[in-house]
Amino acid sequence: MLAVLAATDLFAFILGEVDMKFAIIEQGVVVNIVVATPEFAAQQGWIECPEGVSIGWRFDGVEASAPEPDLEAIAASERFNRDSLLVESDVNVLPDRWAAMTTEQQVLWATYRQALRDIPQQAGFPTAIVWPTKP
Repeated sequence: MLAVLAATDLFAFILGEVDMKFAIIEQGVVVNIVVATPEFAAQQGWIECPEGVSIGWRFDGVEASAPEPDLEAIAASERFNRDSLLVESDVNVLPDRWAAMTTEQQVLWATYRQALRDIPQQAGFPTAIVWPTKP
């Protein structure tokens, strides 16, 4: 099937204007990003999309800004990471392994595991975490 392009569409295609990205804004939030000619986008009321803007960003009529981070989701993710490290280190505190360690090794592992448990109480949690070093 052969498509027939209007002269303005053909020039837009040749000039690369078809590849322009536009943001569809609803209630001050970017809900979609589309590729269109500037003329069509203007008819639709779409806004030219700056590099890096993505769905979910806010638009105040002049500029776009990233949404606020969801601190609860970040905290849950970091707790999951912490829990994974605790599970990974569980093998080191099994009675037979623990008994085979020196007192110094036991202190290192106990200190490491306690530091993992204390991560949610750090002042920077959940965005600025100081992770303990595994012994």
